[in-house]
Amino acid sequence: MPVLTGGTCLFCIGVLIGLLVGLVLGSGAPEPAATAVSEVRRPGATSGRPGGAAPRGPEASVRPPVTWSPGPLPARLPRPWWDDALSTPGTVTAPARPPTPVWPVPPAPVVAPQPQPQPEPEPQAVRSTRLPDDSRPSRLVDLPAWRRYAVPVVMSAGQPRVAVVLDDLGLDPERVRWVIGLPGPLTLAFLPYAAGLPQQTKAARAAGHELLVHVPMEPVSPEHDPGPGALYTHLAAAQIRDRLTTALARFDGYVGINNHMGSRFTADAAGMALVLDEVAARGLLFLDSLTTGASVASGLSAHRAVPLVRRDVFLDTDATPAAIRLRLAELEQVARSRGRAVGIGHPYDSTLAVLAEWLSRLAARGLTLVPISAIAASGLAKARSTAGHHGSGLTDSSNPL
Repeated sequence: MPVLTGGTCLFCIGVLIGLLVGLVLGSGAPEPAATAVSEVRRPGATSGRPGGAAPRGPEASVRPPVTWSPGPLPARLPRPWWDDALSTPGTVTAPARPPTPVWPVPPAPVVAPQPQPQPEPEPQAVRSTRLPDDSRPSRLVDLPAWRRYAVPVVMSAGQPRVAVVLDDLGLDPERVRWVIGLPGPLTLAFLPYAAGLPQQTKAARAAGHELLVHVPMEPVSPEHDPGPGALYTHLAAAQIRDRLTTALARFDGYVGINNHMGSRFTADAAGMALVLDEVAARGLLFLDSLTTGASVASGLSAHRAVPLVRRDVFLDTDATPAAIRLRLAELEQVARSRGRAVGIGHPYDSTLAVLAEWLSRLAARGLTLVPISAIAASGLAKARSTAGHHGSGLTDSSNPL
């Protein structure tokens, strides 16, 4: 339904008033039939004729049409009630914005203090207690390598000492695990061209064994191949140093080196002088396997302060179990007569089986198993100058390598 505004209502009232006034004025005389219906015109309207001219003739006697006007609009129209309600200050008030809720801030969680990590202690090198003198440096780093990496051992005064060296290790890791499981301390010599040497030698040291680098050297017989990186007498001095440096970099934690084969090279003064110079500079010892009676290592080492040990007995030149037992008996005899002895063997099945049995009864026979550094510390090598002083008498003729 349409809604009437105030202005519309006034207009309608004015129209009704005009109609009533017209009726009152026209009630005095009856209008002719022709003019029974009067025209209602807006102000200023014409008769509707062309040109807007006034009627003439018979039409002149007709009363002019009644015109009406609603009158002037009031100067100010009344305003609707809702307009006043909306414009009157304070009548309609917009709702105030609700205050922002202030939530209580939860207390910060209490964090227990975390323990600060403590720095790991510096690894301590093994300190040997078997050195006969009291001239130990105050710091372990000042010790030469052959003493710094020596395996400590408790020795009874006057008890014969035996060192057992196993050569040619590293090529068969499974066999190395078998060797590591033997009672120690043994002295294990690893070939520098074997793979996985850091892992194998670390396991050997952890089991209480001592380490050597088994450096390949030229043999007399060309039929025997010492392996890659071997030292040959025909090489230039720089080549010999480079090959030796490469071999010594293959693993660490060793006390010295010994020769793999080398019956020709260890008899060469020029070549051995280069080797022993490097050994002395690194603070290592040298174990001469004595694959030849013509070895010059002993005489050259005396001028370089290199601890030198010489082999007494080859344990498995004949690798039958019976022959190995005879060699071990010979090793015991040398140890009892001289106070110390060095035997060299290889990781053959028969050698390892006989050794395991022999080592288990060694203490009961009044002998002490020691690493090669203990023999070097006793000064045995300096007291031995020729191969004829050794009980086994084995030279290049019995082991021509």
